[in-house]
Amino acid sequence: MILTIAQYIEALASPDGRWRTLRRLHPVADAAGRPMFAMPWNGTVDFEVTADGVRQTLRCPLVWDADAPRRMAAFELRQKGLGGRFYSEWRVLRSEAVVFDDDGRGAEVDILARQVRDGEPLVDFLERATAAGDTGAMEAARESFDRLVEWAGRVDRGGISLRRLVASPAGDVGLTAFSATDDTDAVYDLMGRLGRRLPSMPENDAAEPPRPVPHGYESYEEYTWDDYWGVATVMNEGCWSLIDAGGRTLTEGCYDWLGECSEGLLLAQKGDKCGFVDLSGREIYDDASSFSEGCALVTLAGESYLIDPRGNRI
Repeated sequence: MILTIAQYIEALASPDGRWRTLRRLHPVADAAGRPMFAMPWNGTVDFEVTADGVRQTLRCPLVWDADAPRRMAAFELRQKGLGGRFYSEWRVLRSEAVVFDDDGRGAEVDILARQVRDGEPLVDFLERATAAGDTGAMEAARESFDRLVEWAGRVDRGGISLRRLVASPAGDVGLTAFSATDDTDAVYDLMGRLGRRLPSMPENDAAEPPRPVPHGYESYEEYTWDDYWGVATVMNEGCWSLIDAGGRTLTEGCYDWLGECSEGLLLAQKGDKCGFVDLSGREIYDDASSFSEGCALVTLAGESYLIDPRGNRI
């Protein structure tokens, strides 16, 4: 049985009689009162509705297939596994919709439903932030939308429709579903126009305060602290060493030079030889080059080869 969009629209016109569990169902309509819909991928149609007083997206199959809801749900889970930014998850509603074909035969159809929680349409969020002069909320939404666009470009499953964008109270922008149309430029244009109505952020011309020298480092002529790895390279009287946050020396002896920490290793020079030192201060190789594109050339016991950041031979 081939299902049509018209059949679902007719079912939406009978919100209490054609839906098994959903009640007080009202579709989002255009200016002429027609329910609006999108086709995110072949064989399905999405309707935005309010049901039981909650805004939801209903995804309905266009081909009679008992396995369609399971396949659609699996598709969405794969999207989520790709680092997706969907705002909430789908649930399968068995035999939810009752539709009729031209000769009056009825059929019960499984659909998917997605409830949008703790959020509001992005347009409403932006207009409310503008009215309140909340520059921070607007900026948060802009940055979050940038990340959403970047992710959608990698997934490449369809367009970003403005009416399918929602924002959490913190300004995190998510997508209820992909669409056949793409409004990305229109969203940026809307943000720009609303942003011009916001008060200008004060300029911060104050110089960044100097970073304090960590305790115990005052006696070194030079030091470079690495926040990520929690270590520092320090130099006194031409001798370089590696120390931890408590000032404890991790390396033995004196190095002519220590490089920045990369992939948990530091390039070290002693005389005419270069090698790696790990975060415990242990020497790893007799000779080495810096990491580039995830690999480095090293020499050990007269043999040269490439390694990955974990030290595995490539």
